[in-house]
Amino acid sequence: MLLDIIQPIFSYQNKVDPILPESSLTLYIEIGQYHLAHFALSSSGDVFTNYSLYKTTDQLNADSVVEFLQDSTLFQKPYAKQVIVHHSSEVVLMPNDIYALAPEKIILDTVHGDKIEYKIFRDEIDQWNMVNVFEVDVKITETSSKLFSSVSHTHINSLAINAVDRNNAKAENGLINIIFYPSSIHLSVFMGNALKLSQTYFYETKDDICYYLLSVMDTYQLDNEKVSMRVSGFIQNDSIFMGAIKEHVLDAQFSIPAVHLNTLDDSKFPLHYFTPLFLTTQCV
Repeated sequence: MLLDIIQPIFSYQNKVDPILPESSLTLYIEIGQYHLAHFALSSSGDVFTNYSLYKTTDQLNADSVVEFLQDSTLFQKPYAKQVIVHHSSEVVLMPNDIYALAPEKIILDTVHGDKIEYKIFRDEIDQWNMVNVFEVDVKITETSSKLFSSVSHTHINSLAINAVDRNNAKAENGLINIIFYPSSIHLSVFMGNALKLSQTYFYETKDDICYYLLSVMDTYQLDNEKVSMRVSGFIQNDSIFMGAIKEHVLDAQFSIPAVHLNTLDDSKFPLHYFTPLFLTTQCV
């Protein structure tokens, strides 16, 4: 059962005045491999009303996700629409011209194998001329379609890439974006106006973080004194993980939301906790 493996680790109720009705909000549900989250965002994309984050002791399967979707009374409120953000590993990111050469199912089956009955989704990442193809277990898609009036599906790769303006990724020295989630990080690497990497890695210790970081920097020949790194998500300012990052990257800074969050008490929670919430406005 989900209750046996799930643990709430962060919750924030944003005090918005005037109160926004659910009918003016989009509900976002994030499904990681070891975490779940949900929050509601205004149609303007600059106000959220709640944010809850959970971690799991075991890797989530489709049955656990279905249980999570069915059991929450919050999800039954009349939101304008619902968006599910997936962190699944069954994903293929490719340039538009490569995508045009083969059917989606052949692409996914070739890379990941035909393991489960799934539905295929596609995110078009126009400014980077790329397509992100991913699969979702039909148990999840069928349940979400029954529960929600207007549900769509997207992938963390698509959000993380589209959140970076291609015009701002021209620096030859490179840009690394790293988003922290419970038990995982999402790394995106941009260099010379090109996307080099967008991938999720799992970690337990700071040594894991250092290994991934050094491996990426070595692979793409990034200079630790010149490359820029922007860090966001569930990581504390004085954590050993941030300390490890600063040991290896001179220009490592927290990334705060581009929107003005004047309702947030940033003395209680750091703003970079909330930066990933606003990735969703870029391509949904």
